[in-house]
Amino acid sequence: MEHCRSQDPGVQINDVGGAEITGAHLAQLSGASLLAEKAVLVIRDISMVAEELFDAICDLVTDPGDELSLVLTHPGGQKSKKLLTRCEKLGAHKTECLALKPSRLVDFVRSEAKSLNVRIDGVAATALVDAIGSDLRALAAGLAQLAADSESLEITESDVRAYFAKRAEVSGFAVADEVLAKRPGPALAQLRWARTAGVPPVLLTAALANSFRSLGKYLDLKNSRMQDRDLARAVGVPPWKIRNLNRQARNWRPEQVAHALQRIAATDGDVKGMGIEPEYALENLVRELAASGS
Repeated sequence: MEHCRSQDPGVQINDVGGAEITGAHLAQLSGASLLAEKAVLVIRDISMVAEELFDAICDLVTDPGDELSLVLTHPGGQKSKKLLTRCEKLGAHKTECLALKPSRLVDFVRSEAKSLNVRIDGVAATALVDAIGSDLRALAAGLAQLAADSESLEITESDVRAYFAKRAEVSGFAVADEVLAKRPGPALAQLRWARTAGVPPVLLTAALANSFRSLGKYLDLKNSRMQDRDLARAVGVPPWKIRNLNRQARNWRPEQVAHALQRIAATDGDVKGMGIEPEYALENLVRELAASGS
């Protein structure tokens, strides 16, 4: 993408997740170059692309046209390896991005800081890695935000700790509230802030599961003519939350809540180490659930 921008600063870049793309969306995005001199289509995590789109993506690999550049990312593992193999056989250029060893993460942070024209010493860089973890995108985003908020050209350990302490209130329940309200954009923003603030992935899936279980119980009991106080006791939430559940229930049916809980359970396995990419799994889960409902 940087190469495309260097060739044409006005290049149009469309970035979409594999879990959310549809046939119509793919046709629209791949045809966007008709409206611009150059365009780049990025499909992240093609392991999540629906199988019925494989042929269309392979057609784009074979002939993207003169104005379109196609970028596909795959997190590794066997899921949708068939599509990856087909793309390689059709001539797609493959670049392997190996995960950095933990000992190199501090060097990565300091290199990123240099590119942002700020200084960060080893102690502060270590504090940033401790707060965020090994996700390079989250590290880069957290560092960029620190640099933007800093009043000097140097980021210290106290800057890092103060910055993330202020954001400790960002919790999985803020993510869950946006998901249940069917707001994909704010839900993803809350998720990324939560991860940047150091909220462990397992707490995010736990909060989602807790919120969806409460909604499921509410849907089962909402027609029982119980008083709000009794209904809250039966659902297992504070009385004030019944009003929120009543509003959220307008978007969800019991079978959709059941499906959501199954997806959350599967993603919980991913973030506990049973999957390849916990970060991708979390983003795909939040994006999928926030876009569902009635």
